[in-house]
Amino acid sequence: MKRLWLFDVDGTLINAHGLGRRALERAFLERYGWERATEGVSFAGGTDPWIVGQVFARRGLEPPPLGELRAFLALYAGFLAAEAQAPGARAEVLPGVPALLEALAQRTARGRQVVLTGNCAAGAQVKLELAGLHGHFACGAYGDEAVQREDLLPIALERAAETFGERFEPARAVVVGDSLRDIDVARAHGAKAVAVATGWVSRGELEAAGADVVLDDFRDLEGTLALVGALE
Repeated sequence: MKRLWLFDVDGTLINAHGLGRRALERAFLERYGWERATEGVSFAGGTDPWIVGQVFARRGLEPPPLGELRAFLALYAGFLAAEAQAPGARAEVLPGVPALLEALAQRTARGRQVVLTGNCAAGAQVKLELAGLHGHFACGAYGDEAVQREDLLPIALERAAETFGERFEPARAVVVGDSLRDIDVARAHGAKAVAVATGWVSRGELEAAGADVVLDDFRDLEGTLALVGALE
């Protein structure tokens, strides 16, 4: 049976060097007049709506209603696109990622690749296009579709079924990410978790959280494929 590979973006596939945080700061300043709004807020594994909610909570406010949240995220996506066009903007592809994605793509009999990210859909597109990786993913589940990251996996499974014309059970899904929340997503649904220490969480923390496979990075392609192949 085929596997569905669900890839996180920031810290797993790319390092956007603060692109998203700069765009969010611009959006908070533009819409609410808040300076340094995201200071002290960790983005690791959080969805964009969750991050927005944390900024509001730090000011003693309830999260914005859905309509306002959508308007804010649209503003943010516009600033993100502008930041991506600024001189020096870059989304660094992390070590070994292109070779891994190509290797998985060539093994279509064994699986499909989609995105599962806390980024809103427009934000994910900007980052993946800037990094030159957008062509690897036919679909995905995105942060503007759920506040809690765990709720994104069923969305990803359904979208993959629509896109590829075949259904994937949670037990055949592999969540690939760099945060503890990525592992939580897998555990919540009985999926496998592949954790990579290229983000903001140490290898020791990822191991302690119970990921099925923990990697320093994806440089060792054959070693990586051997370890993930053992998930069978």
